[in-house]
Amino acid sequence: MNPLDHKKNWMAFLSQLKAQIPLQPEQFDHLAKVFEEILVNDIDADIALGLAYPRGHSKNDALARQKLSRVLHWIACATDADPIHDVPPLSLNKAFTEASKLFRGFTPVRLRKEWYDKKNAHMRDPIRGHFDPDSPF
Repeated sequence: MNPLDHKKNWMAFLSQLKAQIPLQPEQFDHLAKVFEEILVNDIDADIALGLAYPRGHSKNDALARQKLSRVLHWIACATDADPIHDVPPLSLNKAFTEASKLFRGFTPVRLRKEWYDKKNAHMRDPIRGHFDPDSPF
């Protein structure tokens, strides 16, 4: 997960705390591990919380991955059958072309390359959620 994903998860946790929603055992375990990293192992809080960008990466890199994730999610949905709304799915070639018209900076050739890149496999699922890596939501 990139730091933007971690920040989104910590913000959801903050909302849970503010609403005084009881924590799950896994959340207690995770908090204990994070506090141990910070207090016992003297690890920087940003690193322990997953909020630090690795050397050579930046917030702009993470934002670019989220944008790519949004485009690939759109393609995944456009090529998936939608029986509820009776909308026929697009072919992948048509979806690449249409997505390149909707999203600035993406050509059909680049989208094809990104679609088949193994490191983006998790972005090709039409059913994605808030806590998924590189989530567009």
